[in-house]
Order: sequence, then C-alpha cells, then structure tokens
Amino acid sequence: MRYPILLLAIFLIVILRPFVAAFQSFYLPVGVDLLVLYLAVIYAFRDARSLLAVLIPLAVLSVLLRFASAHWRLLTFEIASQGLSLVAMVLVGVALLSEVFVPEQPRLTW
Repeated sequence: MRYPILLLAIFLIVILRPFVAAFQSFYLPVGVDLLVLYLAVIYAFRDARSLLAVLIPLAVLSVLLRFASAHWRLLTFEIASQGLSLVAMVLVGVALLSEVFVPEQPRLTW
C-alpha cells in the first residue's frame, strides 16, 4: 500500500494547478508542485534502493534548476530541469510497469 500517496499527490497537483493559474491571490511558489510530486515518488519507491540512488539526485537537481530558472529567469535552467524531470518520469514509469507486469510464479496446489 505505498502507491496511494503517489496517486493522491498527482491528483492534488492536477486539481490545484488550474486554481493557481486562475486566481492571482492564490500564490504557489514555482517548483513546489514538482517537489511534492518527487517526495511522493521517493516515498512510493522507498524499497527500491537502486532506483532511489538515481531518482534522488535527479529530483534535487530538477527542483534546484527550477528554482534557479524562476529566480534568474534563465531559459537554459528551465530546459535542463524539464529534461531531468523527463528522465525521472521515464524511470518511474519503467519501475511501475516492471512491478505491474511481473510474471506470476506457478502456485502449488495440494
């Protein structure tokens, strides 16, 4: 039961992002939604040590580059952040699919 928190984080991001864009009084700093999503992914895959060894540096770099691009308004940092997020998304997708499509072991019935 480690994936409900990931699904809840994705659901909240999908719900909150239009409100942040529509209402100027509702301020959400740049990159906070990405940070929440990465924290949920790290929590969901806390048992896969090799995936976490790759995912944590990708998450830290992606969030730091997102904050830096918002602060200094540099497009290069934004593109690098999106590239790192794409790599992390592909890794998480492959990890999820590898857990879903695991071949079943034959059951011994007596």
